[in-house]
Amino acid sequence: MTNLTSAVVLAFLVECLVNGIKYIYNDIFWVYMQYKDKKQSKKTETNHYVIAFQKKLYARLLAIILGICLSIFTEVSIMEFFNINITFFDSKQFENLNKILEYIITGLIISRGSNALYDLIKRIKSFDFKKEAEKSDDGINIDSSSVQNEE
Repeated sequence: MTNLTSAVVLAFLVECLVNGIKYIYNDIFWVYMQYKDKKQSKKTETNHYVIAFQKKLYARLLAIILGICLSIFTEVSIMEFFNINITFFDSKQFENLNKILEYIITGLIISRGSNALYDLIKRIKSFDFKKEAEKSDDGINIDSSSVQNEE
């Protein structure tokens, strides 16, 4: 399997794991709130916006941690697929740190889920490399139909 295919599979896996853990977290949180209300013997005013924000924050942090860990443990790097080398550390003794940076970047992309990864692939496929290659250094497009043969 190529790194890109592996990244898509990992993104789907992270999405499924986070959704599964969110269900468990919601159930545990509901039980905790019921217990808290019974213990205080009165209904407490809870700010639902704060609770919703906390749930989203925990889900995002969980997705980021899972994405980075899975990328490091499976050694999947999207950067390798596109032949982009990270050379933050030039020394040979720090070569492993460059690989870890690649895995962290891949993990962050994976943590966004499979939809975000598909959108990234779609944008890369739709990018017009020919049009970019036709641009000169001045930013002027060279149109081949405007050049005439003088014979």
